[in-house]
This record gives sequence, structure tokens and C-alpha cells, in this order.
Amino acid sequence: MKWPVTIQTSQGLIEGESRNLGAGGAYIYCDQTPKRGELIGLIIKPPDRPSLQISAEVLWKGKVVPPGIGVRFVEISEDDCQFLYNVVSNHLKVSLDNLINILTLLTPTLEKSALLLD
Repeated sequence: MKWPVTIQTSQGLIEGESRNLGAGGAYIYCDQTPKRGELIGLIIKPPDRPSLQISAEVLWKGKVVPPGIGVRFVEISEDDCQFLYNVVSNHLKVSLDNLINILTLLTPTLEKSALLLD
């Protein structure tokens, strides 16, 4: 899920975007990166829902493309945690359903190819 994120650090605010999000942590794209080990505040802004307010620890920072930080959630409300769990679960279910549909469509072609190899 790519949602806007405001990162609250000891140095000020950094704007970013979630790129990999789960109930226990996230990868956040951002041009400026807080220090590893720093405790930060996150304001994650999903569409059609109030913002999530989360305390997190920076576990690592990357200079890969796109640059960003990996964080572990330290303090998150039960409601926000449940919301993230549901969103991730639904996303994974849709991805799995799409994979099953693709494999179902390919099965006749794969079976035909296997017969040609015999």
C-alpha cells in the first residue's frame, strides 16, 4: 500500500510514503532518513479513514532506489493494528486469488506443453 506518511523526528518532520506495510512494521520511502535506532512518530494516512498514529523505531535505513527506512512499530493502538492486519490480509488474499486465476488459465497450455515434451 502506498500511503502518505509524515515522520516526526527529533530534527523535524519528513514526508514519505509507505511501500511495504504490515501490522508490526513498515518500509517507508523518504528522501531524508532518521538515524538508525531513533524513536520516531508516524502519521500514516490511508484513504477514507482517519490517520494512524504510531510510535516506531528505525531498524535500518537504505540508500537503495527508492531510499527509505525500515521501522518496527513500538506503540500502536489495537484498532490501528487490526486495521493494518485486515488490509494486509485482504491484499494478500487478492494477490493469491489472482495467482490462482492465472494458473487456472495457463493449465491447459501447460498440460499441452508437457505432452509435447513426453
